[in-house]
Amino acid sequence: PEQWVGSPAMNPIARARFLLGGGHTLGTVLGALADFHGGSRLVTEADGEERTYREAADRVAAWAGAVAERVEPGDRVVLALPNGYDLLLAALAVSRAGAIPVPVNDRMRPDEVEHVIEDSGAHLVVRALAELDGADPLVAAVPADPGDVAALFYTSGTTGKPKGAELTHRALIGGVTAGAANPDWLFGLEAVVGLPIAHIMGFAALMGLACGGIPVYFLPHFRPTDVLDALESRKSSLFIGVPAMYRMMWEAGAAERDLRSVRVWISGADAMPPDLAAEFRKLGASVHLPIVGSVGDALFVEGYGMV
Repeated sequence: PEQWVGSPAMNPIARARFLLGGGHTLGTVLGALADFHGGSRLVTEADGEERTYREAADRVAAWAGAVAERVEPGDRVVLALPNGYDLLLAALAVSRAGAIPVPVNDRMRPDEVEHVIEDSGAHLVVRALAELDGADPLVAAVPADPGDVAALFYTSGTTGKPKGAELTHRALIGGVTAGAANPDWLFGLEAVVGLPIAHIMGFAALMGLACGGIPVYFLPHFRPTDVLDALESRKSSLFIGVPAMYRMMWEAGAAERDLRSVRVWISGADAMPPDLAAEFRKLGASVHLPIVGSVGDALFVEGYGMV
């Protein structure tokens, strides 16, 4: 099938090199993934725009060239951008240029953004993606060690002003690069995600899916009916969210939707009520068989991460 073109099965050498090489950083990981995922779909956004791994890696290299012209390695770069997949790519581009990305949640107030700029000691603030256009691509990433600080993620400020957490390359992607060893049949799946990329869960989820070869349908803002519409119409296989999202989806009529295509529900960042998780398990299915149809319940995976 067309969706298998450019899959890791087509380039086992590059796939093995990725898995065995180690030492991946935010600045190198997407280019390495593109070496074997190539023309496979990486993301479809809610506005219909699609990008393959190679297209996304080329965009990261081009934006990295623009960043490298303006900052020195180790400088902080605040990314005050809308919540779209390009925010993730911009963060990877900043890292490729040797700088430290500081993604900002687009729901923050202007004074909160200014606090992040000042507190992080930012040398550059990017407020529009157009600011990164027009430079020559940065062909090779600025060298970095997996143990180096890779990014600053700011908390929501529930205990005062937002605080920046320094996270290393190893902390951000060290646990997800093994996803490249996923069996090839997983590449027919699709995940629906509507998380903020400036939050560690959203960032880590997208990196994990990218490494695992699972394309994403990305919603810039979570609305329960939009997610349910996407899961039902696209026959997507996975959904990643937080318990509050699941509660809102249930209240929006999830039980009346055809969600049997969902094989895995994933939740994190807070404790998931067991009874609600059980209801969503029943809405999905473990497998779909010819003639027989959907069989069994979907899997519900709960993670409790850096919070």
